[in-house]
Amino acid sequence: MLSFTARDLLGVPNPTAWAYLCGRLFDADAFSSVYAAVEMEKLCYVTVVRQWPISPLTLAIIITASVAVL
Repeated sequence: MLSFTARDLLGVPNPTAWAYLCGRLFDADAFSSVYAAVEMEKLCYVTVVRQWPISPLTLAIIITASVAVL
């Protein structure tokens, strides 16, 4: 079983994360948590865990702050 909460470079939860485990793809939920459980006959490793470097929430905050400054 694999469980983690994805965070971007600033520590903001990042719901764009996903993990590839034993040939299956698991997406993050709305709270940026990825839960993966796989039944297997042999040892299997997490092949890939990826996410955008900046969360959509962080991008929205940056855009909103930029527009407010203008």
